[in-house]
Amino acid sequence: MITRTYSIDKSNEGKRVDQFLTEQTGFTRSEVQKWIKTGNAYRQGEKKLKSNYRLEAGDIITFSWEVKEETDCAGRKYSAGYSL
Repeated sequence: MITRTYSIDKSNEGKRVDQFLTEQTGFTRSEVQKWIKTGNAYRQGEKKLKSNYRLEAGDIITFSWEVKEETDCAGRKYSAGYSL
């Protein structure tokens, strides 16, 4: 599992958390929304977020996602994308 923490400044204030995380991670908005719904996004490390939460300056957002590993024909593992 990969976890990233983001500090929100005034330039992102008022933006929806799903929109912000889409911009930061490069995932689709629907992927981000699924991870948020399963409890992988927190504000200030404690409060689980909803996709429509509006960011405030000073927020600390923690977001986690799973990396899906696959094996090639020679048995070597590689990252094939992200699992939901």
